[in-house]
Amino acid sequence: MLSVTDSYGQTDMVRQNCERERPDIASTEGHQRPVLSRIPPEGDAFEGDTVTLVCQVEGNPEEWEYLWYKDRILDRKTETPPINTSYIISPASLSDNGEYRCLARRKDDRTTHYYSTSIGLQVSELFTRPSMTAPLWNPVWERESFTLQCQVQLNNRRKVTDIRYLFIKDGKELESAGPPGNYTTPAARAEDAGRYECQLEAGGVRKASDSVQVNVRAGVPRTTLTAEPPWGEMFVGERVSLTCLVEGDSAGWKYFWYKDSQTTHLPQPENSSDTGARYTISAAAVSHSGEYWCRAARGAAYFHSDYSKAARLKVSDASVILQTPPQPLTEGDKLTLLCRARDTKVDPKHITFEYYKNSETLEFQPSTGVTIPAVMKKDAGLYKCFAYSKGRVLGESEVEVSVRNFFARVTLTASPGPAVMEGEPVNLTCEVERNTYLSPPVNYTFLRDGAPLAASSGTAQYFITAMNKTHTGRYSCTVETWPGIRKQSAAVKIELANPWWRSIAIEVARWTPFLILLAALALFKCRNHRNAEETHRTNTL
Repeated sequence: MLSVTDSYGQTDMVRQNCERERPDIASTEGHQRPVLSRIPPEGDAFEGDTVTLVCQVEGNPEEWEYLWYKDRILDRKTETPPINTSYIISPASLSDNGEYRCLARRKDDRTTHYYSTSIGLQVSELFTRPSMTAPLWNPVWERESFTLQCQVQLNNRRKVTDIRYLFIKDGKELESAGPPGNYTTPAARAEDAGRYECQLEAGGVRKASDSVQVNVRAGVPRTTLTAEPPWGEMFVGERVSLTCLVEGDSAGWKYFWYKDSQTTHLPQPENSSDTGARYTISAAAVSHSGEYWCRAARGAAYFHSDYSKAARLKVSDASVILQTPPQPLTEGDKLTLLCRARDTKVDPKHITFEYYKNSETLEFQPSTGVTIPAVMKKDAGLYKCFAYSKGRVLGESEVEVSVRNFFARVTLTASPGPAVMEGEPVNLTCEVERNTYLSPPVNYTFLRDGAPLAASSGTAQYFITAMNKTHTGRYSCTVETWPGIRKQSAAVKIELANPWWRSIAIEVARWTPFLILLAALALFKCRNHRNAEETHRTNTL
């Protein structure tokens, strides 16, 4: 005899006549192979179904025990009692696809066993894995609506009625009151940011989509309005284009244009075109003069951006104009002044210009005019230009240039506060608000009693690790960007706070002289009273 392992993983004693151990032999020694059947017997099996395989053997079934194989691999769970004639697959899944056999083995002689023929099991998908569509734009803004959609393909060969959609955020199930398969947040908040997934449950089967990260951005989107050419004044008949840009994601926005009032947006005017983010006036007329704004909105409920800052447009019949960028300028902006003359009787090559600021002559280039790369407050004032042709004055134009601070506000805050216990840490933060969307590098300097601190690192924070008396004083911070553009905060007085026991001691010390005086007066009064009693007693005797 020889000990071997058969193709199903079983070790048996192989005799010279081993036909009964071969699974490809239909019958041996008068015994039929076990009959393997399936319940239900026909038709496709789907995910979530219950499928039962039954192994039947000739003779008394109590004399046999049964093992089960899938794809020629033994299911080890069937080796331990109870050993049944049935093999139940519930709920069925795609991983249950394969070829199944049973093995009937005599309890009193385990070397005697018979294999059934195989039955193939094909489990069909009840529905595909869900896919969830992210918001049309991400991140979304606070108070903006967003919708998540759960999409799935059902198998049309099996009617499914008990369909349930679930939406999960950061592992927690959400309540959805919208149409099946949709989850809508009508007004996003900061806490609505997170990872979302959708799940579909039907026929006892549940599947989940990949997760999608939704981010929520604070505030209201700002818009920037620019003009091309960037001049506030132009001649009749010239072309001008206004462009509106929305902060952040540009997807989904519809643009609205306003002139001289923000109450009603502009219709499609004559000689103009509206192509989304651009509003073009192909031939400017005097009637086009005024203030222009833009605003954007998106979504079914129209979530709006802020209004842009106004762009002023002046269309002139004048012979000479001095063109400048829109006012006011901000420190650091580029200032270009260009004098232009229109005279149909004069060759433009014979026209010359002169530029003045507050009656002082300015240097200029004939083609580009006067350029100041980065304006400062000192550059504000009245600018003029004159146009000449062969000594004859064609005309003049003037414009008032205003320049505002680059930094709108600089604030110094102290944490935990201006009164600090000795030994406590202190964190000073310099907060900046700008008058422009530009964000050049900013250098921070912290001062105590007007003197810069040597340990100031140029960042927006300054730390005192352990407060002591040498750290007390008036603190401020100064911010600086391009050379000459700087602003200082108001001062914050930081001092040592007295502990409770010291405050009590101070109060006690404060009231001690008064208490001593009261005690002395009381003692003096008591002695006088006692002396009077003694005198009265002596006189009586």
